[in-house]
Amino acid sequence: SPDAVERLKREALNLAQNDSPFIVKVLSCGRLENAQAYLLTEYMEGGDLSQAFAEKGALDARSFQNIFKQVAAALVQA
Repeated sequence: SPDAVERLKREALNLAQNDSPFIVKVLSCGRLENAQAYLLTEYMEGGDLSQAFAEKGALDARSFQNIFKQVAAALVQA
């Protein structure tokens, strides 16, 4: 929908202005020739949290605290 595309553009602009090391960088945003919207971000190595939980089970307190601090720092800068 046109509203979704506009929202994607706003989010891309907001992300592009953020320089947090905990938030991916936006490389490009736009529409393809077939009018499909896209958002291209940098590649970050590593897995996601669901992958970590599947491989290691529940996080220990130190790992949880480390992840929580990174998420909180990213939200403060967002």
